[in-house]
Amino acid sequence: MNKLNKLLFNKKFPSRSQEEKFQSLLNTLNGCEEFILNEEGYIISTNLESVNITGYEEWELIGKHVSILYVEKDILENKPGKDLAEAAKFGLVQFSGFKQKKRSQPFWAKVKINLLHDNECVAYRMVLHDATSQAMYSISMRSIKDEYLQVFNNPYFGIFKFKSNTFDLIVLNQKATELLKGIPNISLRTIFEDELQWSIFYDALVAEGKVNDFEFSVRGNPSKTYTISCKEFKNQGVIEGVLQDVSHQKNSLKKLQDLNNELDTFLYRSSHDLRAPLTSILGLSELIRVENNIDEIKSYNDKIKERIKGMDSLLRGLSIVAFNNATPLRTEKKVLTEFLFEIAEKYKRRYEGVVLTCKSYLENEFVNTDYDRFAIVIENILDNAFKFSKEFTENATIQIELTEGDSSVKIDVKDNGPGIAQYNLANVFDLFFKATYNNNGSGLGLFLVKSVMDRLQGVVEIYSEINKGTTVILELPKE
Repeated sequence: MNKLNKLLFNKKFPSRSQEEKFQSLLNTLNGCEEFILNEEGYIISTNLESVNITGYEEWELIGKHVSILYVEKDILENKPGKDLAEAAKFGLVQFSGFKQKKRSQPFWAKVKINLLHDNECVAYRMVLHDATSQAMYSISMRSIKDEYLQVFNNPYFGIFKFKSNTFDLIVLNQKATELLKGIPNISLRTIFEDELQWSIFYDALVAEGKVNDFEFSVRGNPSKTYTISCKEFKNQGVIEGVLQDVSHQKNSLKKLQDLNNELDTFLYRSSHDLRAPLTSILGLSELIRVENNIDEIKSYNDKIKERIKGMDSLLRGLSIVAFNNATPLRTEKKVLTEFLFEIAEKYKRRYEGVVLTCKSYLENEFVNTDYDRFAIVIENILDNAFKFSKEFTENATIQIELTEGDSSVKIDVKDNGPGIAQYNLANVFDLFFKATYNNNGSGLGLFLVKSVMDRLQGVVEIYSEINKGTTVILELPKE
């Protein structure tokens, strides 16, 4: 008989100490399967009558090689033999990995193999513990932790944790640190600039245990608008939540509301300003039809021409609005002074008697901009300056001066016309606004100036005084 048969039928096992017997009992109580293997790795005995992880009956495993419990990949790599060899060498080997149940069903096991020997024979004790649930739990917890860290370290939202009782800071992520930069002794209370906002927020938190999207002004930077969403975890004594800077969204919303208001005004005023001259022209044409006096007919005809010119001015202005909003910028580098002074000379020839002075203090006269759009700005400003100054005084003068900054060119256009009342200055860039009742213009000129300068990323300002004149200051980026 070979050694396996001797061990199987003669029951010749290595003698076991009381400690080893006690360990076997503990394995059974702990729900572990225990296998006694002979020197070649064949299963001699099990505790399957008391514990069953692998799904086998004891008679199905007695006499089978321990590799029956290994997955195919491990068998191909001779893992069973290597494990036994390591146990023989060191007396004990412990590891975790996939093992195989009955019907080739894998599970995650903790394995311990230790050497059993006396003077007569060698054997091994192999203990299997099903750690699948524990492994799944660890994987799940690791996944949750990774997801939490991913959320906590996101670059878009500020995440915080404060103590419930004192509001003292516990932790901020990087984004929250950036949002609250410059606030000394940060606490949930001190981040609020306005005490009333804090009171409203605190009352809502106490009443509901949570607050969603509460807007407030942050301390040290009241022009900024933040939202805070948080929840109190009373059992942990903490308040956790999210901060977000919504200043840009609010500004964008305000711009959208302004655009909607402008659109409403635009539609109403456009339809009114187009219909009014048409109605007038219809009335004048009817008068011409019944009038016999040739001088009266000429007078009516002149008035019709005026109405048509007004409509043409309005339609040209509306087409410029559409052009500015719809077409992309087309920039080119030109000598700004030559371009500007050429347009100014055109207006000087049109309005005889107006004294024009042009001065440039630019070292680099090349400016890269959209000159089609910039022409709209200059023509509207010069048209107002020449027209109103000539109507107001016989000694009308226009002064144009160019100076240079680090990254922009400043253009001052000064006239000695009638000026604009201080209470009207805040509205001069509004759509269809006219500062004087006797102004026959469309009310689009300065609105166009502001709209185009915004597209050019420039700045326009107006300073004026009644009976002394007006100064328009333009700042245009060099690039």
